[in-house]
Amino acid sequence: MGLGRRIAAAVVPALALTACTGGTYGDELVRSGPADPARATLADGHELVISDGGDRYVAQWRERGGEGWTEPQTVAQGSDLDTGGSTIVVGGDAAVVAIDWWQADDDEHDSFVRSDAAICHDLTCDLVEDVTAAPMIDADGTFAAVATDDEVPAFAVWRGDDEGWQRVRLTGPPAATGGVHRAPDVRLLADGSLVTVVGRQGADGCTFELWAARPRRTELAVVAATPARGQDGCYAEDIEAGTASVSFYNRAIDQVVTFTRTGDTWTDDQPGGATGEGGLASIDPAVGLPMQITDLDDDSSVAVGSPDLRRVVVQRRSAGSTAWTEPKQVARAPAGQECHAARSETIYGATDVLHLVQCWPAGSAWGDEYDDAPPPSTGVVVASAEGSEWVAQVVERPAYEPLSQTSAHLLVARGGERSLLWRQGAKAFEVVHLPLANPTVDALAVAGDEAIRVTGNPDEDAACVPTWSTAPLTARSWGPSQPIAPIPEWAAGPHDCYGVVIDQEELKRAPSPDRAYRVAAVVEDYNGSIDGVLSRVRGDWRFEGSGD
Repeated sequence: MGLGRRIAAAVVPALALTACTGGTYGDELVRSGPADPARATLADGHELVISDGGDRYVAQWRERGGEGWTEPQTVAQGSDLDTGGSTIVVGGDAAVVAIDWWQADDDEHDSFVRSDAAICHDLTCDLVEDVTAAPMIDADGTFAAVATDDEVPAFAVWRGDDEGWQRVRLTGPPAATGGVHRAPDVRLLADGSLVTVVGRQGADGCTFELWAARPRRTELAVVAATPARGQDGCYAEDIEAGTASVSFYNRAIDQVVTFTRTGDTWTDDQPGGATGEGGLASIDPAVGLPMQITDLDDDSSVAVGSPDLRRVVVQRRSAGSTAWTEPKQVARAPAGQECHAARSETIYGATDVLHLVQCWPAGSAWGDEYDDAPPPSTGVVVASAEGSEWVAQVVERPAYEPLSQTSAHLLVARGGERSLLWRQGAKAFEVVHLPLANPTVDALAVAGDEAIRVTGNPDEDAACVPTWSTAPLTARSWGPSQPIAPIPEWAAGPHDCYGVVIDQEELKRAPSPDRAYRVAAVVEDYNGSIDGVLSRVRGDWRFEGSGD
């Protein structure tokens, strides 16, 4: 049974017959609304125009080289709705039209209240209402598809020999996850094959499966899968289909992944396999820390993890290669500690990388800065200038993540009693013996031969009253703490907050580095900050609050 409604000026054979005499193409093009009408030329030379205005969309056709248009045909009409615009995508001698509607009494036009889709061919247009995505059509105009539900894989499809849209349920792929349970995000290849990408969480990390159907069919099956990478967020975002390729973005590895078809075979562009010789080490997260990948600016990659929560191992993949080196132990957790997490930072334009591996007492609760678990008690810091030779040191009461200073070309691993600096191209850490009371929220930055500290507040039941202070990098205590003021009225109550120091040169607000810094305490609850600018004038530091 067809779906939607079929709109035409007359029966198709009659239209084709009168087209030869030109009698069908005797009308003027109707006036559109404030926006220009959507136009497209089909493979057979016919021009299609979708005009909108008020509460309806109309279609008109003009033959190749002709001047007149067909009689206006109402494609879609909305009660209590205003037209919001249309888009035409051509495939061969047919086209699909995406149609949007505003609420008639919504002057703000914040969002569309309904979307429809039409397939236009042979001087007719067939409509399906209430779709959830833009309609798609294959290259030769014999197959079109559009999603009709966000929660289940319900679609309307049209084949060249169909009378209209047909309702179907795609079979094969499971529901997608990404914060919510929903229908998979399906795309259409040029040959009429429906495809989607589904992420799966496993002991080795995130595996992404490419599901595909035969042309003009709705039964999908797995045709390729990536090696396991990353750990969290196994969700394919921004899926795009090319002529013979499918790409998507994955937040777990912060990378665009592409599947490419050669003949009947699909391959992905990911380096190495999940296991075996030349592959990334497979570590069960129940007993170890799975390998965490960091991509460097020369297109090489490094990975750090722990097979037993104690030994810290690294691997490297050279630029242009798909093989990983064998895991190499570079450090070990302090006695009685287990390492459950790791974060990394790099220097822009260089191959330097620093990993801060976070450890807790064996058997204790652990988590990140958004959990109720205690912060890490020790941090194993490993760094390298190019991913081959590594150095390691331990810091007590570390921050959750390292920091990168672009202008200064250095990386910072903060700790309670001491912090570590890694300068571009270095072979060893530089130790800073300036203490931080709360390294998970206190900021530390290098300003030439001095250090800047901005205090935060980890207690959500206490007020955020940030301070700044400076000291020589070689000192063991800070200079006097000075307030970052004034504190805005909205920030006067109890809030947790974290410190930030940014070289104004990086923001293009200072002529040279090490001269002016934005110092702030960020209050995430309000997406705001208590801040000011700290400037060095003839060797002295001067503060100017944002409210001064």
